[in-house]
Amino acid sequence: MSNAVTLLCRRQTSADDDQREKRSSPRFSRRISVKRLRVLTACCILALLVCPLRAAADGCDWIGSGLESASSDDQTQQQPQSHRGVKPVYLRCSQGSVSWLYPRGALRVVLRYGTAGKEFQGCLKLSADFGGANIYVEQHRTLKLLHSASSSAILRPDGKRHCFDSHQGQVALFLESDSPAVGGSDPLRRETAAFDYDLQLIDDENDQSRDPWQECRPCSVKESLEMFCSSDFVARGFISSVYNDAQLERTLLKVRATRVIRQASSVFQSVNRKSAAPKRKRRSVLTPKRLIPIPSKWKGMDGVEEDLTDGQMDNSLLEDEHTGTLHVPLTCQVKHGSGEFVFMGRKRLGDAVLWCAPRLEEWQQWVHQAQTDGSAQCRLEA
Repeated sequence: MSNAVTLLCRRQTSADDDQREKRSSPRFSRRISVKRLRVLTACCILALLVCPLRAAADGCDWIGSGLESASSDDQTQQQPQSHRGVKPVYLRCSQGSVSWLYPRGALRVVLRYGTAGKEFQGCLKLSADFGGANIYVEQHRTLKLLHSASSSAILRPDGKRHCFDSHQGQVALFLESDSPAVGGSDPLRRETAAFDYDLQLIDDENDQSRDPWQECRPCSVKESLEMFCSSDFVARGFISSVYNDAQLERTLLKVRATRVIRQASSVFQSVNRKSAAPKRKRRSVLTPKRLIPIPSKWKGMDGVEEDLTDGQMDNSLLEDEHTGTLHVPLTCQVKHGSGEFVFMGRKRLGDAVLWCAPRLEEWQQWVHQAQTDGSAQCRLEA
């Protein structure tokens, strides 16, 4: 009996050795490598398919094509019409963009400010070539039209902003395609419904998120000091011109800056008149002012707009000056003011939005007082 068991164990050991030798052979190794390679390839393909879906659900930007949804609808024609053609998109960032190529069916874009569920004010700016879709904002049991695809180019100027308030921490935008009917002249005409969005939290307790597009009042001393520390740009300068644009529903202030204290982006661009070329005779700043005729929608003195090349700035300032355009709500009815101001604001949807503009004399007094009593939240400059 013991001899039989011993013989059986030897046979089993020999079989195990043969199996190990087979596994260690090059042919078996190549077979295992091919299998592993196939598994890794399948995992990579799955990751590529899943990642765009996650980005569309929780990212900042979304890019998609209506042709994809149209082809999927053709495969599901047996479904009810109310359940076809509406693609959901969820975005959870304070800023981002949406680009819908070849709009077909409908798109429902839900905007949230992160995961906090706080209330916010949202604004969007349509692209210059926006087309192929109507865009609505969902309100209580209704849809409010923000932009119609049939609007003429005059009624949809580049840069116009559409703003709205959140409800229960979110805003839902509904985009409905205005694509040509089946069998039309050009069903594959390239159109893109694209826009940028910007969300600003609403703080009802201390009103730190006061939006100048909703209020038309001068900033208080406290608001000005806080804005200096948190703004995207701060500059001293003069107002060169005031232009009221009824289509954009805003007032554009052309500012000539004497000193750029801080700017996060190129709000004020240098107009350096120095160059390596031979110097040319430059017109003196003491020459008489030029009065330029302007249309009625310009707000100037006696129907003209001044070319402010006067004694308010000396020759050294004109050698390396900075100019910029600041945006203010049209409803605020901003007038042309004389003297030097301190301009503070933030970039929103690519525009330099003016928040506070105290006069330089007032600002210098506020800075001195804040430095004296130690209430300054940052290093203040004048």
